[in-house]
Amino acid sequence: LLTGVLAPRMLARQGAAGKMRILSVGCSTGEEPYSIAIALREQYGQTAERLFQISAGDVDRQAVEKARAGIYSAYSFRTLPAALARRYFTTLDDQYRRIDQTIHRQVSFHHANVLAEAYPEDWFSQDVVFFRNVSIYFDAQTRQAIQRRLLALLKPGGALIVGATETLSHNF
Repeated sequence: LLTGVLAPRMLARQGAAGKMRILSVGCSTGEEPYSIAIALREQYGQTAERLFQISAGDVDRQAVEKARAGIYSAYSFRTLPAALARRYFTTLDDQYRRIDQTIHRQVSFHHANVLAEAYPEDWFSQDVVFFRNVSIYFDAQTRQAIQRRLLALLKPGGALIVGATETLSHNF
């Protein structure tokens, strides 16, 4: 959806006006935003750095620090094709790999609480917001309020991408 539909459409619409902005809310230890950066790099090659800006945030300070470090155990690679693992990660030892610098520098991480009154300044005016597997921690009223606030972060014509846990047990 992102690389085949949304990115081409949004890049065509904005022309040379700047980078397409993508936000991952509730990013935990960074696998989602780094995966987004890898998918964009696979589709757009070296120009991905120039075309896309990826921000990410999570309430868990330790998770954000782990994301910034970009070092992952074998468990994080369980579904990643081996060719991509070799292309975008450096093996540190039998257990750990580090994200490639070209991908690492494309993602900025923030400690941020989705329930906070104010979001980080660079969270505003996004083309795409990912909000996946976070709603399980909140009641229906809170989920609805969060999704309204996330919609307000989008540019006109932007896309809010949610996961199954964000849509279970409700229809809003």
